[in-house]
Amino acid sequence: MPRRAKNASERTTRGVEAIDRAIVVLKCFTKEEMTLSLAELSRRSGYYKSTLTRMLNSLEDGGLVVRHEDKSYSLGAVLMRLGSTYQSSLRLESLVRPALRKLVQAADESASLFRREGESRLCLFREESGHNVRDQVREGDFLPLGKGAAGQVLKDFDNITIHDSRLNELLSAMPRISYGERDPAAAGMAMPVFSEIEGLTGALTLSGPVTRFTEARLKMMEESLRESAMHLTLLLGGTKYWKAADSIR
Repeated sequence: MPRRAKNASERTTRGVEAIDRAIVVLKCFTKEEMTLSLAELSRRSGYYKSTLTRMLNSLEDGGLVVRHEDKSYSLGAVLMRLGSTYQSSLRLESLVRPALRKLVQAADESASLFRREGESRLCLFREESGHNVRDQVREGDFLPLGKGAAGQVLKDFDNITIHDSRLNELLSAMPRISYGERDPAAAGMAMPVFSEIEGLTGALTLSGPVTRFTEARLKMMEESLRESAMHLTLLLGGTKYWKAADSIR
């Protein structure tokens, strides 16, 4: 059942109710379902159609959604521009793309860079292997933080500073390897990437079907992943983290 608007006492004290509602509506769209009818948006958001129509009119005026001739809606060009600006602001793509391609060639599995977003992990960049059978992850996907090798790395190094006594122990345990945690048929291997400004920038990951993560291939994959993670860290000016770990030993 659609929910009624909150009364004054129920409204959030942190934000503006209209903006909070608009965010709920925008989050209804996914890569799998990029175009939604008013009825479906009402079902997913829990808002009445009359309320939704007013919000969608404002979002359309701002370029955040597009209304089609069949009266369905999709996300607008402004969000695409904002997303592009977000990626560019990270100043990562020009460095990460070539590193991922080289890693895929060396390890023969799909490579990704994940970043922590709250209690989830976001796939920022992804390069697919040439195999017909691959794990299903795409750029922009949010995955559980607590499952998978990349999630383990992001949790391990959360708030770890260069002076942290745990740094050496954590780096010595790399890479993290997971089998079937997120998807029973998928496996992953991940290492941290550091930068001068941010510290932990993300988790560089190799992933694919469990059947290809065999003992015979793990050493080769680990060497390729380690070399790529450390090279990317060097380009981002974060090598001091590895040097600090060496000095702790």
